[in-house]
Amino acid sequence: MSRTWFYFRVTNIQKSGVYTFTISNLNRQFKLFDSGLMPVYKSIPSSPEWQTIKPQTILLRSVEKDLEVSFEHHLSTNDKEVYLAYTYPWSYTDDQEFLNKCEEQFTNDEEIYFHRELIAYSRENRRIELITISSHANKLDEREPVLPELFPLNNEIPRPFKFENKKYVFISARVHPGETAASYTFKGVMDFVLDKQDARSKAFRENFVLVLLPMLNPDGVSRGHYRMDTHGLNLNRFYINPTLEQHPTIYAAKQVMMDLHNRNLLFLYCDLHAHANQKGIFFYGNSMEFTDQVEGRLFAKLLSLNSEYFEYEKCDFSETNTSVDKGDGKDKQGAGRVAIYQATKLPRCYTLECNYAAGKTRNILASKQIFTEEQKTNNIIDELKLGEMKGDKKECLDPYTSYSFEEVGLGIGPALLDMIGKNPESRLPNGPYKSLENVKLHIGLSLLKELRFRLDAFIKKINRDLANNIEVLKTFINQGIQVEPAVKVKKELPIKEKRKSLASRNKKPADKKFVIVLDKDSKNNENEANIEQVNDNSTTVEDVKENEEN
Repeated sequence: MSRTWFYFRVTNIQKSGVYTFTISNLNRQFKLFDSGLMPVYKSIPSSPEWQTIKPQTILLRSVEKDLEVSFEHHLSTNDKEVYLAYTYPWSYTDDQEFLNKCEEQFTNDEEIYFHRELIAYSRENRRIELITISSHANKLDEREPVLPELFPLNNEIPRPFKFENKKYVFISARVHPGETAASYTFKGVMDFVLDKQDARSKAFRENFVLVLLPMLNPDGVSRGHYRMDTHGLNLNRFYINPTLEQHPTIYAAKQVMMDLHNRNLLFLYCDLHAHANQKGIFFYGNSMEFTDQVEGRLFAKLLSLNSEYFEYEKCDFSETNTSVDKGDGKDKQGAGRVAIYQATKLPRCYTLECNYAAGKTRNILASKQIFTEEQKTNNIIDELKLGEMKGDKKECLDPYTSYSFEEVGLGIGPALLDMIGKNPESRLPNGPYKSLENVKLHIGLSLLKELRFRLDAFIKKINRDLANNIEVLKTFINQGIQVEPAVKVKKELPIKEKRKSLASRNKKPADKKFVIVLDKDSKNNENEANIEQVNDNSTTVEDVKENEEN
């Protein structure tokens, strides 16, 4: 049983002062607290927003196999109630209130198309919501199909309208109920797409349809579970063959995604999570063939160029990341990103992981500017150096706040616009890579070094003469076409020079002497001791001097 979370309220405060709270029988999450995780509080009415307690007041203690957390906090009689929690909460009620507010503000809006519907009920009869957001551009008169066994209130609330010439993005959250960071990231995504002032938000709505399932495990969230539903199931292991009776939310999510895929509409799928062990905010992706791997990593790289907190270097696209999960012993083949990729072969399937506490680095973002075509053309860099380039970064010194997670969500839309070349205020031209093509080439060059690709016969030929095969690599990345690479031809030596070369190879090396320098600053050789040769690799005085100069 997971005992990670605490979330409680203090009322009827009789006397103002500093109180000590002790939470016992917790899981041993020393690493998280050592990384900067602090309990949070809000006081009504004096401090209605969540904020962390003072770090110097917390004490951790190991009690047998459990963790005991003690901290001090000032309570005031001026407050009617004070809430304290393990980290930033986001309850089922919070979710409903947030969606109600968005629905009230944007339903029947002239600029933004907003549609909220009930896709199914959970096993404990809670609402499973589906949100569709876009602009009214390219909206058809025809509505989305009513999928079998889903949308029970379709007679009252019809399905959303269909759109043409737009790409569909599906984002879900909270399959693991205790991972509240996912809901703050989700909020960031919605805040961006519903922004009427940002030109990028408008461009996103013109080019994409955003389909959102905000809470995949409402029963677990309502009951305060950390990872499982109320029947002890890790729902993120049942995407291969979910059933409406046992896994209604997973069944509903997969049916919607497969319907979009079958109509050639699904462009990207991302499931939002939180992580207790790995530092940072990053993607788990899938292991794919070279060109699909470039495409899969492209969105991750673009997100790092549009978000301070997303760490591209921490992303994991390895084959081992689809193996058995040590936490529950189940095969990750049943996880959302793996099962949907296997069913669709869509290279853009991701799990977004947000550490509760902190990351290691923060990205220094380039400024948003509108560049002319001439300025873009002048941004030329050495293509061979692209593989080694990394974005500008600084050390991440402060623990995460709820805004850190929201900020990553705010970066998803601009990254998608960069991906299709429709970002009106892109950071790319003013960033380290200068263009989308260079970002792709950067990823391709870095993949050439990975063992699983180095063994491929075509990649081997490219690597043998990379300088002359850049265009071959670019064609392969962008079009998937394998043009025959250039092969470096060895220069044939004349017969006399060949004989000299062979003779020099067979010549016995001259004896060398090993020298110990006792006094480096001495101006004479009185302090030098010569020792007769020990082996052919002994070092001479000249060798020592040469190394000092280098």
